[in-house]
Amino acid sequence: MRSERLTSASSFMHMWHGKWQPRCESAARFSQNLGATSVMHLKGATVTIIVAFKNKNEITVISDSRLSHGANELTDRMPKLFSLRIFGKYSKSSAYAFDGTIGIGFTGSANVAFSVVSTLQTFLASLSVPREKAFPTLRDIALFASELLKQNFSDFQFFWPRESRCQILLFGGAPGDHEVGAFLLTTIHQGQRAAVELEHCALDNGYLAIGSGMRRYAQAVKEARENNESTAPSAVLKKLTEQGHSDVGGALQVAVAEPGACVIPLVVERRDDGTYDTHLLGRETVALGKLGNCDPGFSAYRPDYAVPREAN
Repeated sequence: MRSERLTSASSFMHMWHGKWQPRCESAARFSQNLGATSVMHLKGATVTIIVAFKNKNEITVISDSRLSHGANELTDRMPKLFSLRIFGKYSKSSAYAFDGTIGIGFTGSANVAFSVVSTLQTFLASLSVPREKAFPTLRDIALFASELLKQNFSDFQFFWPRESRCQILLFGGAPGDHEVGAFLLTTIHQGQRAAVELEHCALDNGYLAIGSGMRRYAQAVKEARENNESTAPSAVLKKLTEQGHSDVGGALQVAVAEPGACVIPLVVERRDDGTYDTHLLGRETVALGKLGNCDPGFSAYRPDYAVPREAN
């Protein structure tokens, strides 16, 4: 079973830093736009939280890095966001047709998610294009990923427990797209079988929050607004990761997608002493040293300091 629904989102003011004022909380929006089965699934079945928002023709996605309930060095450094390469060559010549990247993120079972991410990456990086301009769109990729996820559940159902649930967010702009977009895949257990629900997420007027921390995030946004504090997703998520919740914690991870490219930048944060550190999943990059003669990470996201940008 596959269903597609338009997921409208609450409005936001600005992408990096400042006062975001959603017209309605994310939890209320989900209750209005998803069926009862999906709402039950979203109440807490998929551990973690991911927040996505759009500014003009760019999508930024932020997640925590906690793998499962509880906190330790092993479970608090799990990447949830990835960049997938899309590479294609024309079938009748040696010329390449396109070469770019899109973003993918997940909440819930890492086993289920990684089986899709790894296989999808292999297929997307070796596409044979039959003719000029026959380029895949993000919708095409989402439909393919949905079928892959269903087949994986069929093949591995005896190895995955029934509570293995997962949400996968595909975002960015594929070669056949003119602008960025997002699609959400959600597994729904029906007896001994698992179905996959596919939804198009309209981010033009707001944010999308998924995972077990979704309603907690909506409440944190409301409280920040009432206290005249920053409601930027990075600020709200940072506060949630520091509050000691069993399912949300670790460090912030960020992905930024524009047409044809998705970057996973390092995160720059201000220390208490006024200095800054650059890290990925809580590990400072200086601890890794150089990669040959190069420094790792040519891009960095600084959630606590940026020039405010106006929303659409």
